[in-house]
Amino acid sequence: MKKIASWLLLLAIQMVLVVGALEVILRAFPALLPMNVRYMIAIPSQWHPVLGVAQLPAYRQKVVNQEFSFDISTTDFGLKGPGFRDDSLKGSRPVVVLGDSFTWGPGVSKSDIWCELLEKRSGIEFANMAYAGYGTTQERLVLENWGRSLNPRGVILQIFVGNDFTDNEIWRQEFHVGGGRLMSLVMPLRAWLNKNCRMYELFKYHVLGRFFKRGCYAEVFRKTDAQANRIFSGSHSRVVLQPVTDLEGMSLVPARGWDTMKDDIRRIKAVADHLQAWFVVLIVPTKEQVYSSAYSNVKGNVFARNEAIEKYCRDLGVRAVDVTAGLKERTNEQIYWPIDGHLAKLGHQAVADILAPDISSLLSGGR
Repeated sequence: MKKIASWLLLLAIQMVLVVGALEVILRAFPALLPMNVRYMIAIPSQWHPVLGVAQLPAYRQKVVNQEFSFDISTTDFGLKGPGFRDDSLKGSRPVVVLGDSFTWGPGVSKSDIWCELLEKRSGIEFANMAYAGYGTTQERLVLENWGRSLNPRGVILQIFVGNDFTDNEIWRQEFHVGGGRLMSLVMPLRAWLNKNCRMYELFKYHVLGRFFKRGCYAEVFRKTDAQANRIFSGSHSRVVLQPVTDLEGMSLVPARGWDTMKDDIRRIKAVADHLQAWFVVLIVPTKEQVYSSAYSNVKGNVFARNEAIEKYCRDLGVRAVDVTAGLKERTNEQIYWPIDGHLAKLGHQAVADILAPDISSLLSGGR
């Protein structure tokens, strides 16, 4: 028995030495890492006790993946909290913008994000407090813990119908309801490994992503050859797009995630009312929904999630703006990235154009 224990100990030491040596090599020669891994390492994430994951404040980094590159810089708006991809505020009573990666803006410069474009047009400051991967619960917590301190004149909640329902369920399971003490210990460790251990990222990339199609790298390996070759034709001949989300899946409204989202919208409205600020919900579609006419034999109502949000907001007395129809009018432009599922520069311009009349009305005193 002692012999087996000694052998296992020796094996463990050897494995630690090998992994440590590989870690040193990968840090010395980062080009050896797959580009998607380098991209994820550069994203300014840190463990946060309130939000689960948050951006680092005062962060500067250039981020590159196989499709685009962009610079990230963050500020905490003087609130001594997490970082946000924006500049410091110069005036008072900004418009607070809550959202996920569609407002965080992967692939575009900070000045080209839709809320920054509205800031330039209106002359009113917009505080971009969005972050990639957030669901409406984390966005509500951002408002309650930091955004309300800015005494905003208005609040915009951007909802992406593609994954915000499931993001809310992940939040419940890992960070809030189902996690318990174990997850409160595991999640900080995972966050530290994500930023500091290249071998851990390689494990996630090759094992979880390639073989199990799970985790943040799953989409890299999930695209089949048929999907990769699917390019929209006809009136969309100038536009190259690879599908990212399941269009038929948009006809399903996940019950638990939807219940959480409704509660978040109601509570954000309560905060806005208390601050005497107007409140708008911005609904952003998937690129498959915008180009849905290019699909055939799709079953179900692929806009069920959009309609459910609009109806709930209408019943609650909240203004909701679904930009799907406006984006459909610009499908001859590259409004989404060809491979990535996010808005490209022209997409952010389109969202700003669509939203501008509503925001102008609200800023001039209309509610």
